[in-house]
Amino acid sequence: MNNTQINIRRIEKETYSDQDWKNYFKIREMYSEKFGKPMFFKSWEQLKELTNLWIEDGGGFYTVHENNKPIGFFVFVIQLKEYKERQYVFYRDGLLVDFSEEIMGKIGECFLDYDSSSNYLLIQSSNGKNDFLVESINAEIGDNIELWSLNVKQAKIELINDWFKTYTEKFENYELRHYEDIPDDLLNEYCSVLTGLRYDMPTKSEASKREADPTELRKREEHNKKNNWYTYRYLVFDEGKLIGMTNLSLNKNKPEIMYQNMTGTLKKYRRKGIGKWMKSAMFLRLIKEFPSLESIDTRVDPENIGSIELSRKMGFENIGFKKDLIISREKIIEYLN
Repeated sequence: MNNTQINIRRIEKETYSDQDWKNYFKIREMYSEKFGKPMFFKSWEQLKELTNLWIEDGGGFYTVHENNKPIGFFVFVIQLKEYKERQYVFYRDGLLVDFSEEIMGKIGECFLDYDSSSNYLLIQSSNGKNDFLVESINAEIGDNIELWSLNVKQAKIELINDWFKTYTEKFENYELRHYEDIPDDLLNEYCSVLTGLRYDMPTKSEASKREADPTELRKREEHNKKNNWYTYRYLVFDEGKLIGMTNLSLNKNKPEIMYQNMTGTLKKYRRKGIGKWMKSAMFLRLIKEFPSLESIDTRVDPENIGSIELSRKMGFENIGFKKDLIISREKIIEYLN
């Protein structure tokens, strides 16, 4: 007989007491300690402030207890709001225990209550951990990406320095610029090029294929700053025309771990070394500006051979893989019944 009782509580600004916030902070500490994940807040008060900002932006935050014992948290975020047919809810896992069918049932109930307009729930499976959902709830496999990480102490620094020197000389007629915020007069062109690169990426994921909207990008920049998250970018220009970009996410309050995002160039400029130029410039800037930087993580589609080889040469190592498991609203309702 199974006497396990799973209880999930949604964090509500109006009803959450100071003691509730302290308990939630403790759960986040437990998660950080168990999985070696950085804590981006130093107190329960700061956690409260940041979480409420995300709630105001539409995020759903939940704590999970098993027989009154805390076993983690999770977060819901609506994605692709501009594409109603493709809109989905992304599940961010913060559990201290293995995902189970019973927990899946409770999360499914929360999904149905959280958002009535999204047709899909996306749950990720790292190194096959949640693959049982393919059979138990008929989840479809979406994107399947490799996880890579660079230990800064093991980076190929001589090679990276050589890249920067060589390509700075080679591309003397191009201009390499660094930005945190995209200037207003560049915003439309930046979003146009970013959209093109997204649709041109070698990936099976439909979630990656979306247009970059200038208004939404600016709004996201301002929102992220409130959470101490910033984007570092290097852009390359040919006679004033934007031809390539690389960008990276970092929390300036916790700069030990950073996250490399997209790197790409327009088609006619590929296979010339511009990617190496941008990424070497980024790395050299980061280690100078943030001496406490320990690692840079990134995600690469297995079909993106060029990106994988570039990362490998810099010193990145493959640390696993992650699948997107896509579950339709209909399958969740069927599963619960």
